[in-house]
Amino acid sequence: MRPFIALVPIAMLALACDRQTTAPADETSLAATLSAEAVTAMSATDGGPVSLLRRLVQGVRESDNARAKALIDGGQMLQGIVLVFPNAATRISNIVRSGLDHTRASLGSRDAPRIRNVLDEIAGLLRQSAAAQDVGRLAAALDFALQADARLERLQDYLR
Repeated sequence: MRPFIALVPIAMLALACDRQTTAPADETSLAATLSAEAVTAMSATDGGPVSLLRRLVQGVRESDNARAKALIDGGQMLQGIVLVFPNAATRISNIVRSGLDHTRASLGSRDAPRIRNVLDEIAGLLRQSAAAQDVGRLAAALDFALQADARLERLQDYLR
């Protein structure tokens, strides 16, 4: 039950970023700028990070920002997203951090070294995202936040 609770904030972000859409996102441009690991993690499911990315891309396509649309059409998806949603990495990181806290709390005092190692890796990705944001690399920050989200979702699926 607790892993389900951790997914609630992710769903809330997806709904908050959701706008009425008219066209599906181009799968090729979605995957063009993501790390190979993030693409692999997200290709297995239609929910979670993939759904979130689609909504963000669709939000950019519906915006008035021609430069952001051109970046997405040119395969620089994350760059286009951060032009329209500059706080996307922060919002995703906050939701992942909340899910991370819920997952750690659900472990209790059990000895689970491998699970704790994965949680530490996710926390490391969140730190990298924050560091990238601090120096103005918003697209890299978004990539790290999405990787953290994908890993947390995979872990939660494993724990179910």
